[in-house]
Amino acid sequence: MTRLTIFHTFIVATLCAAASTAAAQETGDIETLRQRALELVNASRSEAGLSDLTLGPILNDAAQGHAADMIARDFYAHVGPDGGTPFDRFLAAGGSRWGLSGENIATCSGCTLPPDIERLEAFHEGWMQSPGHRDNILSEGFNRFGFGIAG
Repeated sequence: MTRLTIFHTFIVATLCAAASTAAAQETGDIETLRQRALELVNASRSEAGLSDLTLGPILNDAAQGHAADMIARDFYAHVGPDGGTPFDRFLAAGGSRWGLSGENIATCSGCTLPPDIERLEAFHEGWMQSPGHRDNILSEGFNRFGFGIAG
């Protein structure tokens, strides 16, 4: 059974999109997923009258690291088995302690790797239907975006 874990990170001064799986190591696949995830978030923000987010390499690293860690250590949570939080991961990836962070995660059993664009859109729609996840996507305090995929 294939399991896919997706991780969004939103941080004040840095937000990013990173996507990588064993089946999607080619830069083209990763960049396609990053760009589509960012487009979806920015479309939702635009509808709400908010400014667009931009990609940030530090958040890419934090998001991807957490997605891979959840697969490697077989857990699904915002707080890691060692107690690490989304903000801890942001700092460890090189982020500033003067940031603000939020996190959206999703998992999918039996998904193809890498996920297709329709699956990515379904994850985004699910987050937009969830008040806490929607708040992260539509936060005025965030200006960058992060996204990681592991499976």
